[in-house]
Amino acid sequence: AAMASPNVVSFSEKTFQQDVLGAAKPVLVDFWAEWCGPCKMIAPIIDELADEYQGRAVIGKVDVDSNQGLAVEYGITAIPTLLFFKGGAEVGERMSGEEIKRTAIKAQVEAMLSNHRSNASAMRRTGPACRRASSPCSMASGSYQTLESMGSNVKLTNIEISTAATMVRPNS
Repeated sequence: AAMASPNVVSFSEKTFQQDVLGAAKPVLVDFWAEWCGPCKMIAPIIDELADEYQGRAVIGKVDVDSNQGLAVEYGITAIPTLLFFKGGAEVGERMSGEEIKRTAIKAQVEAMLSNHRSNASAMRRTGPACRRASSPCSMASGSYQTLESMGSNVKLTNIEISTAATMVRPNS
């Protein structure tokens, strides 16, 4: 197995505030766990992107087993789930399970980088509209708003998302 990239940061409850919310650069956070098969499958993509964006964006992981407080705080119902942060706020769209594709992740990181200097176009997450849990998969569906301000015009688009991924294992 290939070694994990040294550019992938490990975030914890102690460091999240400073390293993610307080970061000067855009941050991608991968919520994962050691026992989660799909998490292992996307690990090489995360490593690759961490190398590619070194110095421009921060790419890291949160182990949900040792940081359950963060998983609860951010409403992580399934893993792997990727969250994107910029300027202390969650932006863009979360990605879970099957949606996690290299090209999709790159597109969101590039969007964060291109908006980095100006906030003319900001993507704000409005949060999950509802949560349905069914075994063995957990379904999370959220409604996201993309805010695009063009001069004085503000354009609002609602994008419905429905994801299926590995259910976060309850505390045993």
